[in-house]
Amino acid sequence: MVLVGNWGPRPVPNLAVLTLGVVYVGVLGSHAVLLLDDPKGKGLLLAAILLAAGYDIGGYFIGQALGRSPLPK
Repeated sequence: MVLVGNWGPRPVPNLAVLTLGVVYVGVLGSHAVLLLDDPKGKGLLLAAILLAAGYDIGGYFIGQALGRSPLPK
């Protein structure tokens, strides 16, 4: 919170994004740990990770092929 003054002209949105990121990672991590306690938890967690990665990669390539404007470099 001390660094908010050094983040430039928009410290509140920057702090909000930082807080959201910390909470997001913490909540997903704790759910992953709870899922590992289930007998089929490792398979479910692996399936969730692979599906998310597959959708992300598939969306990227479909967007490259069918998108109107290219991604900025």
